[in-house]
Amino acid sequence: MFEHLKKIFFLLLTCVLYWACSEKPEKSIDSLSKLPIKFAKKTVSSEALQYKMNIPDSWILIDSSYAESESFEAYSDAHDPDGFLSSITVAKYTSSVDDLAQESKRAQKATELPDVLKRVSSGKSTIIKGTFFEHLRATEKADYPVEIVSFLLHTNEKNTFYSITVSVPKDEQFEVHMSMLLQCVKEFKID
Repeated sequence: MFEHLKKIFFLLLTCVLYWACSEKPEKSIDSLSKLPIKFAKKTVSSEALQYKMNIPDSWILIDSSYAESESFEAYSDAHDPDGFLSSITVAKYTSSVDDLAQESKRAQKATELPDVLKRVSSGKSTIIKGTFFEHLRATEKADYPVEIVSFLLHTNEKNTFYSITVSVPKDEQFEVHMSMLLQCVKEFKID
């Protein structure tokens, strides 16, 4: 009888340890956008691309390019001018289609993912109303663990769209940083 109880105890202990050491389930980007993270932010506006949005207070414009068919602006922490750690990029471009849903499908088909990225989810966004999103995650083949969330938004101009992309390294501060950046882009406004 004692041996039988000992086996049951060992089995229960093994199950508890396995459960305690197992990885936590991944949070969705929707749940990450709702985490109660407080941080200092500022509003930036772009005359060239005609938008306003929030960025973390210590962030700056690190790169920009303006052309007739496609323009972009990229923001990152002033201490990370290469945007290696985290970044927000806003691109404005023209397309052959004028429908947001069709453009979302067209863009996904036109862009073949490299083997270092996999699509986690995509569809209509609840974070930025009236947008479609795509959530990508680095695979085991990637040198740099990162998660990327892009939002596609129709502008006020025919056949013209915004792509708002958030990139955050998958480290111990991932949930905090992704939540901050999702809260920032949630306030994106077309001027």
